[in-house]
Amino acid sequence: MIGLSKKELVKRQFSRRGGSYSGSIFSDEHILDRIAAFAGPCGGCEVLDIATGAGFLAFRFAEAAKKVVGIDLTREMIERAEALKDEKGASNVVFMEADVENLPFEDCSFDLVACRYSFHHFPHPEVALDEMNRVCRAGGRVLIIDGTAPEDPVKAGYLNEMESMRDPGHVHLYRASEFRELFSKSGFEIAREDWYEMDFYLEEWLDMADPDENVRRRVSGMMESCLKEDRCGLNVRRSNGKVMFTYRIGMFLGVKT
Repeated sequence: MIGLSKKELVKRQFSRRGGSYSGSIFSDEHILDRIAAFAGPCGGCEVLDIATGAGFLAFRFAEAAKKVVGIDLTREMIERAEALKDEKGASNVVFMEADVENLPFEDCSFDLVACRYSFHHFPHPEVALDEMNRVCRAGGRVLIIDGTAPEDPVKAGYLNEMESMRDPGHVHLYRASEFRELFSKSGFEIAREDWYEMDFYLEEWLDMADPDENVRRRVSGMMESCLKEDRCGLNVRRSNGKVMFTYRIGMFLGVKT
């Protein structure tokens, strides 16, 4: 993988392990309903879903929106989304390959721009948010949903080190304070924030990225060391004889000023 860019690594990972990113973590109806309620009314809106994956969030917004466009960097994920679209008969949803850092849309094209569980993969977050700003209409909304790092910089660094080892396409899990700063720099006023938690078993979390055995052992050792000392802020513990931990998922809704 020497010489591959982060974007190429992301495409390789999601092409190889796309099925792992189409499971209940992404399709959970309770979470999708919670996100839709947090985003606010979407009746008649035009929505852009960035890094749409298999399209679950796009389909949820499409229940009320006039039109939803779902984009993804990876062709294999778009194909999965298209197959689900055919099953659901979602005629107001369009999927296409595109890069968040160079969106193929005119200025002020969307009322809501959303991105779920993917911001930590973006190599240039300021560029991504500037593009979201550009395609968002005045008074429109930008919604970022992602795992967050603890505010303690040492714990945040330890967590990001584990994530980067597990997933070569990982760039950075942001602290809530970092999200606020990024939004402000890109011209958004944060209207509200909310949080929910997601539990993972260590082995299942590793299976999602499917690292080689050497990396798997190293990351497992790092996570298991957190059983004795909270090094990563994930409340690492044993449950049913397995190592379990909890990610704090942040939802940040900005309004274009």
